[in-house]
Amino acid sequence: MILSLALDGFDNPFGGCTTHLASLMVAKFIREGYHLVDYPWLIRLNPAIPWKTRGNGAIAIHLYVDTASEASKIVQMALKLAREYSGSKKACLVAIIWQ
Repeated sequence: MILSLALDGFDNPFGGCTTHLASLMVAKFIREGYHLVDYPWLIRLNPAIPWKTRGNGAIAIHLYVDTASEASKIVQMALKLAREYSGSKKACLVAIIWQ
């Protein structure tokens, strides 16, 4: 089974970066023994504006999982990391979705 996590909105003028958080998540997942399906994907949200980079992309992480409970554990790890990462930032409108 493949678990897909997508995140966005962690870029903030007070510090923080969606890509940085994704790298922290990937490192944590690998340390915990999980395996990536592929490199994390940078998803262009508005490809019609090629010169805009900041605030124009989300990150998707795809992992192999054996069970629904394993997927749930990964999602909980991701949510915990996201809360810790964005907790000290002001006005952070963030999103994490999974399937």
